[in-house]
Amino acid sequence: MTPMRSDGRAAMLRVVLIYAFVATLWILFSDTLIGHLGVQPETLVMLGMLKGLAFVGLTSMLLYALLRRLPEGAAATPAGGGSRRLLLSVAALALLILIVGAAAMRQVAERQETRPADLFWITLSIAAALFAVVFLGIMLHQQQRLRLAESLRQAQAEALRRQQLVDQQRAEHLALASHYQTMIGEARDIILLLDENGQIVEANAAAVAAYGCSADELRGMHIRDLRGEETRSTLGEQWQASARPDGVLFETVHRRRDGTCFPVEVSSRAFSVEGKLYHQSFVRDISERRKADEALRRSIAPCAP
Repeated sequence: MTPMRSDGRAAMLRVVLIYAFVATLWILFSDTLIGHLGVQPETLVMLGMLKGLAFVGLTSMLLYALLRRLPEGAAATPAGGGSRRLLLSVAALALLILIVGAAAMRQVAERQETRPADLFWITLSIAAALFAVVFLGIMLHQQQRLRLAESLRQAQAEALRRQQLVDQQRAEHLALASHYQTMIGEARDIILLLDENGQIVEANAAAVAAYGCSADELRGMHIRDLRGEETRSTLGEQWQASARPDGVLFETVHRRRDGTCFPVEVSSRAFSVEGKLYHQSFVRDISERRKADEALRRSIAPCAP
């Protein structure tokens, strides 16, 4: 047996025992009280009926209050619907008690020998039953309001906890993005972010130093503007190749603001952000590598047979 099922059975047993205890006390004391009244048999019947109605009302509401305290897991009743049903139940029981009490008082009044004590005890029984029903109804309604307030408090606490978690995750993402931005900005290689049309969106500090243009000037340029005249014919093919999943790696020639050109190695790949396509290119100046290769060839040439 699981702990949850064990707790549920224990709670149900407590409900039954409390209900049986209250019902026993009601029967013992109410019957004893009516027995000491010394009223006529007809009045005794009506008092017994009133007692039974009050017993049904009180024990029904007691049972409702006890069942509300059972462990969570049963289907919950909406607070508004429960309050309306409770109000209707109290009103119906009160109306039934009034109707039966009025009938009892009319029957006693129509007798030839009417004792004031009979009317007094009937009136007292009606008032006591009404008071008990209304008082218990008010207490149960207050309990529902307290439970609703506690549920709202727990919901607000859970919403606050989730919001704090979201804020923490957002702060972590912002910190990571800031670190990534710093890493890109301080990179030695040129890094260019292009939109789907080849327009430069962002450029790092290395690009500003290499091309001799400010960051704002670079953002207004097309990637074609950075290519040497003799390499622009291959731009379309390389641009399409960069859209492949593995991207593309190629060598070309770029041009500075002053018109001088320098050889570069470009690693480019496309990616999507919120449905919008971008291209990111890592550009490395290979001028020194070309000079080293040329020097190596010159040094090897005299040794060739």
